[in-house]
Amino acid sequence: MNFRDFNRSVQIRIILKFVTVITNTAVLPFIVLYFANEIGSVKITILAIGIGVITLFGGLLGGQLADLKGRKLTIVIGESMTAVGFMLLLLGQILNEYMILLSVVAFILTNFFTAMALPGYSALILDETTMENRKSVYIYSMWTSYLGFAIGSSIGGLLFAGYKILLFTFIIISSIITVIVIMKWIPETLHKATQETSLSIKEDEGHSINNSIWKVVWNNKILLLLLFLGFVFSLMDQQIGYYLSLHYYDLFGEDSYSLLGFLRTENTVIAVVFLLVVKKLFVRFNEMNVALTGGVLLFVGYILLSMLQTQPQLFSAMFLAAVGEILLFPALQGISANFIPASFRGRYSSLANNVGMLGGMFAVTFMLFHPLGLPLIVTISYLIVGILTLLTLSILKIKVEKIQQEEYA
Repeated sequence: MNFRDFNRSVQIRIILKFVTVITNTAVLPFIVLYFANEIGSVKITILAIGIGVITLFGGLLGGQLADLKGRKLTIVIGESMTAVGFMLLLLGQILNEYMILLSVVAFILTNFFTAMALPGYSALILDETTMENRKSVYIYSMWTSYLGFAIGSSIGGLLFAGYKILLFTFIIISSIITVIVIMKWIPETLHKATQETSLSIKEDEGHSINNSIWKVVWNNKILLLLLFLGFVFSLMDQQIGYYLSLHYYDLFGEDSYSLLGFLRTENTVIAVVFLLVVKKLFVRFNEMNVALTGGVLLFVGYILLSMLQTQPQLFSAMFLAAVGEILLFPALQGISANFIPASFRGRYSSLANNVGMLGGMFAVTFMLFHPLGLPLIVTISYLIVGILTLLTLSILKIKVEKIQQEEYA
């Protein structure tokens, strides 16, 4: 299925996401460096931890609102307050000498309300798609995210130092346009969720909308397995930024900075080039087989990234990891979408986002192995995590195929 065949709300969401990723990526990674210079590395570390915690609560609030009050309302509140946050951030930049505290508060505000809007978006996509076209939607969404990230990073790298105010103006305009477009052209879809059930009818029985999402997940082992896989995916995705960056500095010294940049660029380019090609694989092959293949490639890639010691070899390893990522992630999204009880889509999305964020935070713990000077320990750790992940994927495959057989028997 092609982009023009999607529901209008889905098309609008993908386009708005593309614009938002460009504007946010041009500003947010660089604003952290700006704050580090202004308030010091210790304070920015504390601030980063605080923002992580606040973002978790923002996501949980957004999930609750999306399921109980409406997807559109949640998105409009989140995007409107995000726009206000960026306006305050812009004001703080203009009055830089006197308003650094305002900039910090505004930065916290934007992160909270951005996280709050995400579950509404996720639930909206689920409401407006079907089992037949969700995989295509997720692939297009992932493709535009990677492309937007590449464009936004380039713009920010070129302009942030000298044109911060201009970039903040663009991001405010983008946020305001997003709110206007959503209010005018995106309908509320909460009523659709009350008329649907997930693929596993048995798992939906007895699920009152007021039940705890934790109870729902615990009673649906497929969702529990998917949360674990999301945690692991984020855990591995952050290794380049944490342990592996220290490891490469030991190997290559200051050349490691350019190496890390090129590895990240390679990952993005591979995703942009191959994602739309991969879409055909999801049509031709079983999505669980695609996910298993992706899982194998992902962990083989990261194990090699922790072992190999020449730059050409590392680029080859990153190629395997990147291909594994673009096979695994859309497959897991498509599977989870079909098994989330319709009345819990917002809350499950917020829970999945938070679990993924915790996985990213947990990735820091691998840096504790670095002072030991034994990279083999990390390689073995990657191998163990990889084996556990493939076992989880195998169990998931058995459960999913069993339910599908029962549904279509």
